[in-house]
Amino acid sequence: GWGKSFLGKELARALPGSTVVEFRNARSAEAANARLSEALAARPKPPSGFLILDDVDELAAVDPEGTVLDALLSAAEKHGRIALLSRNAIPLDLTRYAAPHEVLSLKRQDLELTPEESLSALSASNEPREVVERALELSGGWAVATLFFSRLAREGRLREAVENPAGDLLRDLHEYVGAQTLSRLTKEQLAAMIAVAAVPSATCEDVSAALQQDAAPVLEGILSWRPLYLKRDGNAFTVRPLIAGALQALYPIQIRASLERAARAQGDARNYVRAAALASAAGIPALAAEFLDAAGPYRPGEVMSVDYYEVARSLPLELVCASKCVFLEFFTNQRVRSRPYVLAQRLERFVQSLTPDVDPFVRYSAQIGLLVAFNVSARTREAEVVARECIATAAAFPEAHDRQKLLMSEFSAVLATLGRVDQGRQMWEETNGNEAPAATKFYLQHARIAYFTLLQRGERVKVLELLEQYVGMSRRWNDGVALGFALAVRALAHFMLDATASIAGDLAHIADAVGIKDFLELSQNFGDPFEPPTMREREHPIQTSCILAIDAALAQSDPELALRLIEGAIGGFDEIGEPYWQIAGRLSGAIVPGAPRDQLLAEAEALADQIEVPELRNQIQSLRLGKERPGPYSAFMARLRNSVLSQGASALRVNVVKGTVTRGGAQIAVRQRELEVLAVLAMAGGPLSIEQICAQVWPEADPAAALSALRMSVHRLRKQLDDQSAVLNVTGGYQLSPNIAVDLSESEHVVAALRRLAALTEPDRMRLESIFQELATTAPLNERMPWYQTLERRLDDLRHAAANLIARDALANGQPLRALETAEALLRIDPLDEPAVETAVRALMAAGERGEASRRWRQYVRHLEDEYGTQPSVDLSELLTETALQTA
Repeated sequence: GWGKSFLGKELARALPGSTVVEFRNARSAEAANARLSEALAARPKPPSGFLILDDVDELAAVDPEGTVLDALLSAAEKHGRIALLSRNAIPLDLTRYAAPHEVLSLKRQDLELTPEESLSALSASNEPREVVERALELSGGWAVATLFFSRLAREGRLREAVENPAGDLLRDLHEYVGAQTLSRLTKEQLAAMIAVAAVPSATCEDVSAALQQDAAPVLEGILSWRPLYLKRDGNAFTVRPLIAGALQALYPIQIRASLERAARAQGDARNYVRAAALASAAGIPALAAEFLDAAGPYRPGEVMSVDYYEVARSLPLELVCASKCVFLEFFTNQRVRSRPYVLAQRLERFVQSLTPDVDPFVRYSAQIGLLVAFNVSARTREAEVVARECIATAAAFPEAHDRQKLLMSEFSAVLATLGRVDQGRQMWEETNGNEAPAATKFYLQHARIAYFTLLQRGERVKVLELLEQYVGMSRRWNDGVALGFALAVRALAHFMLDATASIAGDLAHIADAVGIKDFLELSQNFGDPFEPPTMREREHPIQTSCILAIDAALAQSDPELALRLIEGAIGGFDEIGEPYWQIAGRLSGAIVPGAPRDQLLAEAEALADQIEVPELRNQIQSLRLGKERPGPYSAFMARLRNSVLSQGASALRVNVVKGTVTRGGAQIAVRQRELEVLAVLAMAGGPLSIEQICAQVWPEADPAAALSALRMSVHRLRKQLDDQSAVLNVTGGYQLSPNIAVDLSESEHVVAALRRLAALTEPDRMRLESIFQELATTAPLNERMPWYQTLERRLDDLRHAAANLIARDALANGQPLRALETAEALLRIDPLDEPAVETAVRALMAAGERGEASRRWRQYVRHLEDEYGTQPSVDLSELLTETALQTA
C-alpha cells in the first residue's frame, strides 16, 4: 500500500515498451505461468523498457518451489530489464541470476518522501501553513497520497480534503486503498479494521463486540504488519487517518453496524454515557437518548461530563423533550445555558416546526425549553408570556413533576428579572420547599433571583460576592463559554455599581476565553468588519451591547452623536423589557444636552414603580423632583456626572500624535522631558505608579534619580500648563486630570461609537475621514522612547479601525474606489499590511476588477514569502479562493 504498484505503472508509462504482469489473486502456479507467458509473447523484439512483475509475493505463495520465477530469471538476458514488486519479503536470492552491482533493491523507506520532499510537492499552492501541515501529517511520506494532495492543492480544494479524510474529494484515494490494501485482508481482519475506524478510541472489548468474537489475536496480528495500519495507546486502538477515511467511505453500513454493536455492548456493561456517544456516532439518536436516560440524573451541583453534554446537545429536540431524564439535565445545565443565543434560535425553530399531531407532552416540554431559552438570552418579556402559557397547560400533565418544577423555578427567575423580586423568591420557595438552593437542580435560577434582588438594591459588595461564587462555579465546569458568560455578567455589575470600572477593559480581559467569540460579536460588533451592520444584536439586543453603547456615548463631546447611541440603547433595553436596565438607559439620556430630560425621568419613575425595591423607587422619584438621594443608581449617576458628555470638552488639550499641548486652540510651550511625562500619563487614561512612569521615561536611570526627575518634571509640568490640578497625585503615583482632552483617546472613542451605529451620516463620514487622514499622513514623534512603542500600537489599531469602518461603509454604499483609496493609504505605510490587502482585494472585486484583485493577491503572497518566509492567514487564503473562483 506504499505505492509499489503505482511506481510500477509510472515506470511503465515513462519507459516505452515496458510490460506489466500482475500476479494478484493468482490461484495456482499454472495460472501465474499463463499470465507470464502471455505477457512475454507480447513483448517487443528485441525487448525494451522493463518487464514489471507486480505482487511477486502472491506468486511465491502459489509457487513455493519458485519454478516460474526461476525459469524467468535464468533467462533474464533474453527478457531485458526486470522489476519485481512485492508487498512482503520473498525467499529469493537475486545474486543467483545477476551480479550484485546489477541488482537495485528498494524498500518501503526508499519509497517514502522525506518531509522536505513532501513540503516541496505542496509548497507551490497558496494554502495556509496549517492546512499543508495537516496534509503532511495525513500522507506520512506516502508518495501516492502526497501527489494526490498536491493536485488538490493546485485546484484549491486541499483544505476541504484534509478536514474530512472520508469525504468525496478523496474518493480516488479511497478506491486505491481499497484495491491495494484492504482487499488483501481476511474477513476478520477487515471487520476489526472497520470497528477500530468506526469507534473513537476503540478498545479491544469494542472490537470484540463488533466481531462478536475475541478480537485480541486479530488485532495483535495487524499490529505486527509493516507498514503500520493500527496504533495502540494503552488499551485504545486507532487506524491511520487515510486508511480510516477509506474504511468509512467504502464500508458505511459496516461502520454503522460496528458502532451499534459496540454501543449495545457498552450499554450491557452499564457504561451508559459511552454507549450513548457510540449510538450517536452511529446515527441512532433514539438509542443514544435511551442510554442517557438509563444513566439517570446527575446530583445537584455535580458537573456534567463533556461526553454527556455533547451527546445531549446532538440529540433532536423532539427526543430531548420526550425523554425521562435528559430534558431536565439539558435545560438546567450551565454549559447549555451559557450559550443562550444558539439555544433560543434552535428552540424557536423547533417549536415553529411542531405539527398539530405532535405528542402534547413533547409540545408542553418544548414550550418550557423555549421559556428557558428566552430567559437566558435577554428576551424577558417573551419569557413571561411563554411561562404563563405553560402554566395554563401544566394541569394536563400531573405526573411531569420535573417539568413542573423547572417551569416554576424558571418563572420565578423571570419575575425577579422583571423587578418582582418578592414574588420570584416566594414562588421559588413554594416550588422547592425548604431545600437549600445548592441541593436542588435549580440553583442557577435561585442565583438569578438573588442577583437581581441585590443589584436592584445597589448592594455592591454582596452582588460581587455572589458573582464571584458564580465565576468560581463556572471555572469548575472547565468550559470557556460558561466562564466567559459569567465574567460578562460580572462586568455589567461592575459598570453599574462602581463609577470607576471599565466595562470595555473587563470584556477585553475575557476576549481570549475559549468559545466566547459569539458572545463578543453580539455585544461588541467584533465580527467581520466587511459584513453589513445587520448583526444579530440588531435583531435582538442584549444588556452588554446596550451598556457598551452608553459607555461609548459618555466619552463623546458631541451631544448629537451621544444621543443617537443612547437612543439605540434605550430602544434595546425596552425590547429586552427589564425595568432596571430601562431606567439606566433613561438616566443616561437625561444628561444629554437637548434631550427631553423631563420626559425621560418621568418614564424612569413609571418603570421604578414596577420594581419591588422601595429604595430604588424613592431614588428615582427624588431625581424626578430634582433632588439627590442615595440609592441603587448612585454609582451609575456619579459615572454620568463625571463623564466627558456631562462636563463638556476641556479647553486644555494634549495631542500625543503631534507632540503638542494647546489651550483654546493656542499652543502651550512644554519642554521635551515634561512632554514625555505628559504623553505617558495621557496614554494611560488612568492612574500610573511612579515605577511605571519611570520605566517608560527613564528606563536606564537609577531608581532614586528617576524618582527625583519625575517629581521635578511634574512640578514643572503643572507650572507650564498653569494648572496645579492638571496632574493629580494618587496613591503611589500620578494621574492626568480627567478634564484634560487627549486627541488619541477622543479619536478612539469616536471610532468606537461609530462602530456601534447601524448606518453612518455624512458628518460621521467626514469625522471618520478626518481621523484617518491625520493618522495616515502625520509624521510621528521623532524621539523613540520606550513609551512610543505603546503609542505606535495604538495608532496602528486606531488607523485600521477607522479604515475598516470607512471601507465597510463605502462598500455598503456602492463606492468601491473610496474603499480602495483607504487601502492604498495603509499600504503606503506598510506594503505587507494584511487588513489593507484584504480591503484592496475586496474593493477591486466589488469594482469588477477581478483580474487585478487576483494579481494583487498573488503579489502579496509572493512578497510575504520573500520577506518573512510565511503564508497568509486563513481568512485571506479563503479570500484568494473566493477571488480565484469568481475570476474563473
